Amino acid sequence: MFDRAAIASNATAKNPRRYASGVAYVLVNGKLSMRGGKRTDVNAAKVLREFEA
Repeated sequence: MFDRAAIASNATAKNPRRYASGVAYVLVNGKLSMRGGKRTDVNAAKVLREFEA
């Protein structure tokens, strides 16, 4: 869930991993990964490093 009027990217070339502003909640596989704009300890998915067709 996000606030459409407040969403903005905070990433820069020096800090590419900064979270966007305006994102309050993120659900991943039914579990909250971000709550109240802060990252939680939940890791409900895995990173896809390679894609095979």
